[in-house]
Amino acid sequence: MDAIIKLDHLEKTYHSAETPVRAVRAVSLEIARGDFVAIMGTSGSGKSTMMNILGCLDRPTGGTYLLDGVMSQGSHGMSSRMCGTGRSALCFRTSICSRGPPLWTM
Repeated sequence: MDAIIKLDHLEKTYHSAETPVRAVRAVSLEIARGDFVAIMGTSGSGKSTMMNILGCLDRPTGGTYLLDGVMSQGSHGMSSRMCGTGRSALCFRTSICSRGPPLWTM
């Protein structure tokens, strides 16, 4: 598979004064070039957090993330090479349908 996005045990934990919040828990995923993907779930399930990580707007706290073959690992942050090359594009869209949950697409 020619994966444009590859996640291996990706994690995102927010630390508050009381207790850590695990927004994304050990997600492993491969998305091939040209695939259409929908991330769906209930409110608070980590959809926006995952999309922010995939779009290089946020950093994972664990696991690995390859975007077009370029590695970012854990809390070391996103490489400017990953998100500033113009080689890849993600499209975020939220549905406004009142009969279903929000839908994000890539």
